[in-house]
This record gives sequence, C-alpha cells and structure tokens, in this order.
Amino acid sequence: MRRSTPSRDGAARLTHPQQLHLVRSGQVPWSQAIEEILRWGSAVANLPFRYATQDVEIDGCTVRRGDAVLMAFHAANRDEKAFGPGADRFDVTRRHNPHLSFGNGPHFCLGAALARLELRCTFTALFGRLEDLALTIAAEDVVYMPSYVIRCPQRLPVTFRPSIA
Repeated sequence: MRRSTPSRDGAARLTHPQQLHLVRSGQVPWSQAIEEILRWGSAVANLPFRYATQDVEIDGCTVRRGDAVLMAFHAANRDEKAFGPGADRFDVTRRHNPHLSFGNGPHFCLGAALARLELRCTFTALFGRLEDLALTIAAEDVVYMPSYVIRCPQRLPVTFRPSIA
C-alpha cells in the first residue's frame, strides 16, 4: 500500500483484526468505523502554529497574546475528557466520536466529505475483494514517516488471498 490516507488508515484496520471482523461481519457500519479510523489515526498530526489573540489560561498554563500555539489533532483526538477512559484505544464500536481530524468551525476541512467517501470506497473494495488481508510484520513494527505534519506508514507490507468475483 502506498503512503496515503488509505495506507495510514489501513494500518489501523490491519493492526486491529478483531475490529475489522466487526465491520466485515456487518456488526458495525463502515461509516462508524471510518469515523473511528479518522479519530484514532489523524492524517494531520499537527497544524502550523497559530497565535493567541489574547491572554488565556488553559489547565493552569497561561498563553499570552502573541504566543505561538500548536494544534495537535492526534493528542486532541485521544483526550479522555472528550472520549472517555478508553480514548487511547481503537474501538470501532465507539458511538460518541467528536473527533477533530478535519478541524472545526471556520477551519473545518472543505474536503471532509470527499475524504470520507474515498475511505468508504477504498475499504469496501479492498476488504471485500482481498480475503485474509494481513500485515506481514507485527503491528508494533510498523514504522511511520518522520513528519511534523502528516502521519502515515513508511511501508505497510501485507499478504492476501484474492477472492473470486
């Protein structure tokens, strides 16, 4: 698989085969699974700095007007205050999923609907046509590209058995 959203999100699927089974068996709809994939493995790890327009205190830390602030989506999407005690766990059965993978408000990603459609089309075709799709390495051995902004695997070696159409 190539370095792209499907390869990054494919890593989430392939490193959690029990979760993939829930989707393939119809127990969890693809739309719900895709939201969890987006939350758990945000494509954008960090956004370029933004600057505070006024002094503000966040969890006891003062951010002064003009200070640079880094938006870390991967951290926000694993916040226990928003997602509960299992926030760091990949769970396609998660119902409350207010992830920030596409941003929020006036900075919400214009391509969000297209990204969701691409993921649904890619995964239904990929996992529908390739039986026994599995990583050839241990999940913990998947190496991610060293990037400050984008998060995706350097390689995602897989094996599969094509299904007969």
